Amino acid sequence: MRTFSPSEAAFEGFRVVRAHPGAVAAWAIAYVVAQLAIGALVLAVMGERLAAFSQYSSAGAAMPPEAAAQMIGPLLGLAALILPLGLFLVAVFADAVYRPILRPDDKGLFYLKIGGDEGRQVLLYLAWIGVLIAGYLVLIVAAVLVAVFGGLLYAALTSHGGNVSAPGPSPAPRLVGLALVAGVFCAFLWLMVRFSLAAPMTFALRRVSVFGSWRVTRGKFWSLLGCYVLAWIFGILVALAGWIVSLCAGAVITGDWAAVSSVSTNPRAAMMTSGFAALTHDFTVAGLVQLFLSSLLASIGRVIMYAPTAAAYRDLAGAEPPMAVDAPFRPTGGLVL
Repeated sequence: MRTFSPSEAAFEGFRVVRAHPGAVAAWAIAYVVAQLAIGALVLAVMGERLAAFSQYSSAGAAMPPEAAAQMIGPLLGLAALILPLGLFLVAVFADAVYRPILRPDDKGLFYLKIGGDEGRQVLLYLAWIGVLIAGYLVLIVAAVLVAVFGGLLYAALTSHGGNVSAPGPSPAPRLVGLALVAGVFCAFLWLMVRFSLAAPMTFALRRVSVFGSWRVTRGKFWSLLGCYVLAWIFGILVALAGWIVSLCAGAVITGDWAAVSSVSTNPRAAMMTSGFAALTHDFTVAGLVQLFLSSLLASIGRVIMYAPTAAAYRDLAGAEPPMAVDAPFRPTGGLVL
C-alpha cells in the first residue's frame, strides 16, 4: 500500500523523463506537428482576413467597423472549431503523461493514443469550463451584494444626522475591495486543488468523474498545494532553461545572435503573423534546432507539471481503506457524468 508524500509526487515528472526519454522527445515532435496542423487549419479558414488584420495592426491603424463586423462571424465559427481541437490536444498529451504512471503496460505509440480516454478528458474539460462560468457568475452576484450591503453599512456607521462624520475619501472601501479580491483568489485556489485529481481519476476509472476528486483530496489541501507549487516552479524553470538553451544553440550554429533571437519558437504563432512564409523563413537548420530544443524542454516542463497529479491520485487512492491493494485506481463514491 502506497502512502502519499508531497515531495515524492512533485518529483514524479523527473522520474517519467528519466525512465522514458524517447517518449518525451516524441511528445515534443508530435506537439510541434499538431501546432502546425492547427495553424494550417486556421490559415485555410481565415488566411485572408488575418492578413488584412495584420496589415492594419502593423500600420498602427484601426480596422474599419464594417471590416471588423465581417470578421465576427468567421471568428466565432473558428473559435468553436479550435476550442475542441485545443482541448483534445491537451488531453492527448496529458494522458500520455498519465499512462506510464497509472497504466505502465498501456504503451501505445510512445504512450500516445487517440481514443476514449482522450474523449473523456475533453468532456471533463468542458464540464470544468461550465463549472468555472457558473462559479464566476455566482462570484459576480456575491461581490455585488457584498459591495451594496457593505456600502450601506459603512454609510450607516459613518453618518450622523445625515452627515458623514469624516469628510474626504476613506480607505475602507479599498480595503473591502482588496479583501474581496484576496478572498476570491483563495477560494479559487482551494477549489482548484480540491478538483485537481479529476483528470487522472477520469483516466484511471475510464469514466468522466467531475466531483470524485473532492473526496480523495479531503484533508490533503496543504500537502497537495505544496506539491503543485514545487512542481510548477520546476516546470517553469525547465521551460525557461529550454528557451535559453535553444537561443544559445541557434547562435552557435549561425553565429548571428540577432537573427536567432528573431526566430519564433512557436510555429503556430509564427504562421498566424507571417502565414506559410514562416515555414521557409524560420525552418532553417538553426531554426529547426532551436525549435526542437525549445519544444523538448517545454515538453519536459509539461511532464513535470502534469505528472504530480497522477502520482498524487495513485498514492491517495491506494492509501484509502476501502481500496484493495491490487486495484489502487478505483475509489468508490463521487458524482460522475
